[in-house]
Amino acid sequence: MDINNIRKIRFEFRKLTIYYKPPKESEEFQINYSDIPDLHKEIINFITSFVNKYSLYFGSYCSQCGNCCKQENILITGGDLFSIARHLGITEKEFYDKYLTTAKSWSRYDGFIKLIDGKCPFLIEKPTDRYNCSIYEYRPQSCRLYRATSSLCYKKQEDLIEQISYLDIEDDKISLKFHSGEFYNHLPVEEIKEEYLNILNILSELKQDEANKTKTILGKVRDILNEVKTGEYPLENFKKNINKLREILSTISDQRVIYTREIDELWTIISKLEMDDINNISQDDITVSKENTPENLFSIDKFYLKEIMFCPLTMTLIYKVNNQEYNYIIKYSEDRTILKNITSFMKDICLFIKEKHPRVLDNHTKKCYICGLCCRIFFVEIEPSDIRRLADNFNMTEEEFRKEYIEPPKYSWNPGSGLIKKNLDKNNQKKCVFLEKGDLDLYYCSVHAFKPNLCREYIPGKPQCYRSITDDLYYRLLSNIQNIYLDSKTIRIDTPYTYSKLQKPLTINRGEYKELNNSIEKLLKSLKNFLLKKYFSETKKDRKKDGKL
Repeated sequence: MDINNIRKIRFEFRKLTIYYKPPKESEEFQINYSDIPDLHKEIINFITSFVNKYSLYFGSYCSQCGNCCKQENILITGGDLFSIARHLGITEKEFYDKYLTTAKSWSRYDGFIKLIDGKCPFLIEKPTDRYNCSIYEYRPQSCRLYRATSSLCYKKQEDLIEQISYLDIEDDKISLKFHSGEFYNHLPVEEIKEEYLNILNILSELKQDEANKTKTILGKVRDILNEVKTGEYPLENFKKNINKLREILSTISDQRVIYTREIDELWTIISKLEMDDINNISQDDITVSKENTPENLFSIDKFYLKEIMFCPLTMTLIYKVNNQEYNYIIKYSEDRTILKNITSFMKDICLFIKEKHPRVLDNHTKKCYICGLCCRIFFVEIEPSDIRRLADNFNMTEEEFRKEYIEPPKYSWNPGSGLIKKNLDKNNQKKCVFLEKGDLDLYYCSVHAFKPNLCREYIPGKPQCYRSITDDLYYRLLSNIQNIYLDSKTIRIDTPYTYSKLQKPLTINRGEYKELNNSIEKLLKSLKNFLLKKYFSETKKDRKKDGKL
C-alpha cells in the first residue's frame, strides 16, 4: 500500500478508514482491525498511548470513581436545602440537623455534608467498585458544577477509549470527537508519533487486496453485477450463480462487519437485475404465449375477464363487455369457496417470494420476530461500561463477571472490551449465554432491561431474520404484500420494498413458474362459479344490462 498517497486516516471502534490525496480524493479504503492481527495490536497500543498522554481532554467524562464524594467540603446552599429536603420528604431544618455542618458562609443556611465512614451519606457503592448518587436528580449545585478534571478523578484507560467516537490524523494534526459531541481540532501528534509510525509501517507492507478481504470480496460481487448490467457477464451465468452471491452477502452480514450499507446496496442491485430479467420477456416468448395462452383469464358469454387486482379484503375485476372496459369489486367474504382459495393462493405467493425474492418482503417498519437468530450468529463484543452494568445487575464484581461470561476481545481497539460467551443449546447450536427459550419457540434475552448498547442499536428486519419464519408462519410476512395484479401471462406484486427500492412491482411470468398455477386455477374456477351463480343464471339475466354485472 502506498502510504505516501494517504491524506488522512480515521480511527474508529473496529476499523480505520484511509482517505487519499488527489486525484483519488473521492476514494476511501476501510480496514477491519480483526483482519490483520499485527495491525490490531498496534492500534491498541496507539489508542492506549493516546488516552494516557491526552487525558486532560477527557475532562467532561465522569468514571463514577466517587472520590469527589469523599471530600469534606461538599457545599449545600439554601436553594439546595429546599429541593433535597422536599425530595426526601423531610423539613429543611430536619435535613440540616441530620446531614449538614455549618459552612460559616454569607448565609447561615449553607452547610457542608457530614461524611459517614469517610464518604457522602448519599453515595451508593456498586458491586463493580463504582458509585451512584442516590439523590442525583436533586444533587447540590456544587456537585453539578464539578468538572471531572481534578487529580482526584480516577479514570481507567479503557473507560476513556470508550468515550471516543473517532480520531483523525491529517497533516500531523489530530482531530478528536467524543460520543458526547465534544470536538477538538489541531492537536499535536508528536506525543504519539512513534505509535502512529508503527501503524504506517504495517500499512506500507500490506497489499491492497489483502488489507481488507471483505472489501475485496464485495468489490468482486459489485464488478460481477456491473458486468451483468453491461452485458459483459452472461445473464444465464448470473441466474445460475445468484444463490451463491446471496450466500456470500449473507455470510458477510452474519459476521456483523462494517459494510451494512454496501451489502444492502448489493442486495438491491441483485433484486433489480432479477426483476429486469423477469420483466424483459422476449418477443419470441410473447408470440408463443399468444398462441398457447388466452388473452383473458376466462370468459362467460360476452364477458371477458382481463385482469384482477387483489387487495387484503377485496378483489377488483377488470373486464370487457362489447369492447367496453369496466371495473367491479367483490368482497372475499361474499363466497366461502373464494375466501378459501384466495387464502391458499396468498400463502403460495408469499412462500414463493420468500424463497425466490426474499428481500421483496422486507418489513416497512422493522420488526423483531423474537427468533433469537441474531443472538446465535453474531459475535457480540461489548464495551467496559456494558460489562460493569451487567455485573452490577448480577450483583457481581467486574472480575467475577468477566471470568463467568466474557472472553477476550477480537475486533475492538479497546483492550477493556470483551466478547459475550456462547454456550450450546439442546440442538448443540451455539447461542449467547443470556438467550433463553420461551413458549411457542420464541427466544428472550434474560438481560434485556440492561442489555449491551450494541444489542440496543441492532435493527431487526434484516435478511437473517426471515430464516426463522417457517412455512407455517408465512402470515408474518404476508402483510408486506400490498396489492397483486393477475392477468393471463403475469403476476405483478407491490410491496414497500418494490416501491421504495426498485420503483416497480415484482413481475412473475406465469409460464416460467408453473408451481403457482394450481392455486390460481382453483381461485379462477371458484370466481367463475360465483359469477355464473350470481349474475349469469337464467333467473338473474335481467341483471346483465348495459354490459354491467
